[in-house]
Amino acid sequence: MLLYIHIPFCDSKCSYCSFNSYVDKFHLKQEYMLALEVQLKFELNRFSAQEKSIESLFIGGGTPSTVSPKLYEPIFKILKPYLQNNIEITSEANPNSASYEWLEGMKMLGVNRISFGVQSFNEKKLKLLNRAHTPQNAVDAVNNAHKIGYKNLSIDLIYATLGDTKELLLHDITTAKSLPINHISAYALTIEEGTPFASKPQMSKETLELTSWLFEELEKEELQALPANRYIYEQYKRAKVNIDYHIVLEKCYYSVPFKFLQKEVEVRYSGHHVRIYYNNEIIATHPRLRTVGMFSTLSEHRTPDHAYIHDKWNPQRFDSWASSIGEYSTKFVTNALERADYPEQAYRRILAVLKLAKDYGYTEFELALMYALEHNTTTTKSIKSILDKRLYLQSSSSNNHSYSTPNLFNTHSNIRGADEYQ
Repeated sequence: MLLYIHIPFCDSKCSYCSFNSYVDKFHLKQEYMLALEVQLKFELNRFSAQEKSIESLFIGGGTPSTVSPKLYEPIFKILKPYLQNNIEITSEANPNSASYEWLEGMKMLGVNRISFGVQSFNEKKLKLLNRAHTPQNAVDAVNNAHKIGYKNLSIDLIYATLGDTKELLLHDITTAKSLPINHISAYALTIEEGTPFASKPQMSKETLELTSWLFEELEKEELQALPANRYIYEQYKRAKVNIDYHIVLEKCYYSVPFKFLQKEVEVRYSGHHVRIYYNNEIIATHPRLRTVGMFSTLSEHRTPDHAYIHDKWNPQRFDSWASSIGEYSTKFVTNALERADYPEQAYRRILAVLKLAKDYGYTEFELALMYALEHNTTTTKSIKSILDKRLYLQSSSSNNHSYSTPNLFNTHSNIRGADEYQ
């Protein structure tokens, strides 16, 4: 779920602006924010919002920086249960009203991205657009936000206005790139009905040549060499991290850090790599495996000192379970654990096989494992097939193997043998 909150107050009405905003209703700020609380509760209920269901929050306007952080506090209190972990929370701001105190207060509430409406670093152009700030206001606001600790900062620039030249726009771009930002949005001036510029269409002056040049300048330093391949086709799926802290993808197994045990993750994979994400953050990367049953296990994904993080499943638990079934179950578990690079890689297989004992009974299960170990065919599928077809009853001469049936039956005076019926 995505959430947008509109703040309609502005210090000045820009000549090109057609948004719902007011410069003469500042006395209604508190009442508006109280009404916003009521509306927000209603909408959350109307859309049946669930806990942690909001993945992006954007506060726009108008000018959100005209409202004190104190007035935003009840809004963030209402939203807190609905916000996902590591959510991006953006607020628009104008350089003249985004004071150090305002930026600091919004960061304390949880805002982690600021989008500054700079538009230009040329004073004459700002006056033409009826902007309320100066070029120095813009520089100071961005630097203050960076100093406070905002990692994601964006600025808006407007081009295609009357009087734009390559020199003016190059100054805007150069100044913007000198600031600690990681995003620039460039917009062509458009004439909207009902705005002061509506009667002055000549204020918008866009040419293809200037626009092409502008975007080349914006991208020049950021463009990298094209990749060797034209594109990489990726697929997506959801997966659950199992007790061995691996996910399964097309019958191959890929590890994730142990702390994500039994979490649901997103898997993005191509023909060359597998990337695993939790809450939109990458937690593991592996080369793509092609052989069924193979594991890609990174040692750093295991617990410190290789401790076992799951209270229920560990080698000792499997050994104890196998011992309660019989001799060949114990041999099977020991064999599976020893063959794995890491014990955890054998957990799924052991678990699947030992569960068959409950379905088929301990006696037949032990006979089947004896046969499987003797013939070195110990996959879950093959052991189930041995049980279903009762292959363990075949004589040793039929397959040139010699083995003896285990003594699984108690012998005492109350059991009649074959001689009783002669």
